[in-house]
Amino acid sequence: MRNFIGWWVHNPVAANLLMLGILLAGVLGFVSMEREAFPRFEVHQVEIEVTWPGAAPQEVEEQIVVRIEESLDDLDNVKRVSSTASEGLARLEVSTWPDVDLDPFLNDVKNRVDAVTALPR
Repeated sequence: MRNFIGWWVHNPVAANLLMLGILLAGVLGFVSMEREAFPRFEVHQVEIEVTWPGAAPQEVEEQIVVRIEESLDDLDNVKRVSSTASEGLARLEVSTWPDVDLDPFLNDVKNRVDAVTALPR
């Protein structure tokens, strides 16, 4: 290792050429890098929010979250359903696979949620 470092010390031209090569590679990489001010990305999930002012989290879970989860139970192309029940608010995130078209999936989820009739007023 000591010989390797000593070689660079005694050959400053080689060290400068290496530094120039590294800087040139960095500049070329930066110039060819794809940059966007507002990058486009695809969302593969649908979020459902239901408000019930004044309800306790346990009530929200039992009366809203469980019923909506049951309605989405046998829906095709569902990767994962995650839910959160807090005071006065139920939030469900229904994720799908990246190759699934989101518009029909969104309509299927919306139809299933709209079909739940036993929600509290």
